[in-house]
Amino acid sequence: MKNKFKTYEGNILILLSALMFGSYGVFSKYLSNYDLFYQTYVKCILIVLLLAVIGITKKQYTQIAREDFKWFAIVLTSTCFTIVPIMYAFRYLELGTASFLFYASYTIFTYLFGISFFKEKLTYVKVISFVLALIGLILIFSLKLSGLLVFPILGAIFNGLMSSAETTFSKKISGKYSNIQIVTLVYLAIAITHLIISFVIGEHQDISLITVSWLPFILYTLASIIGFAAVVAGYKYVDPSIGAILGLMEIVFSVLFGFILFSENPDIKTLIAAGLPSAVDYFKTNRGGKNYQTS
Repeated sequence: MKNKFKTYEGNILILLSALMFGSYGVFSKYLSNYDLFYQTYVKCILIVLLLAVIGITKKQYTQIAREDFKWFAIVLTSTCFTIVPIMYAFRYLELGTASFLFYASYTIFTYLFGISFFKEKLTYVKVISFVLALIGLILIFSLKLSGLLVFPILGAIFNGLMSSAETTFSKKISGKYSNIQIVTLVYLAIAITHLIISFVIGEHQDISLITVSWLPFILYTLASIIGFAAVVAGYKYVDPSIGAILGLMEIVFSVLFGFILFSENPDIKTLIAAGLPSAVDYFKTNRGGKNYQTS
């Protein structure tokens, strides 16, 4: 009974993380008056300060071994490209479309990294999953490419690539260092690089972000923290394949937020494309495929 309760708890936590991640598009639209690099580095500084207090209190920080420097370099470099591209996509695309583009490209690139760097075997199940995700991307492209939305589309796909690299190569260090330490360094890298870029390109350092728009900004920051904490805790109690299926609710939540808050009505092609990731994970789970997604 205790294990069953833990499974339920894990399911709820992963659904909570999907809700938090699915809300990113909402905050992107509500904070669209503020430059992207500026709002990103401010948010990340707040997260780093909070994580630092927790990490120091709980003694979660250890010295990094020399042989792990290269893996941290890859993870931290990748992670610097995982926020602005998707937030840019959310500004100009329907929320469900942007979420699907991210998830499909994330899945495809994760397979490619797994095969190339972790010697994963290419089973027929994975081929089917890969093809379904690719079909979804083609549907979205055929729907949107004729407009002026090429760059937002590419932003969402590029975010999937960088997020895939970040999570895939984190496997090289996640067993040696605490999640608090890794995530603190991740957000610190984003804060530093985005602060520099923000000033170099001359973004407006609008203090009203935290004086006038403080409520959506704080909620956005909390969503980032809660989403990460919930997905890490949830995966402790559920199988990765089940966790990935529950994580797909992020797309559903994005579509619902877009419909309720912004009157977005996705057409049939978008709905079909958004449904394909569910088919992908159905094949993984019910046909013996191994899910490679980490979190």
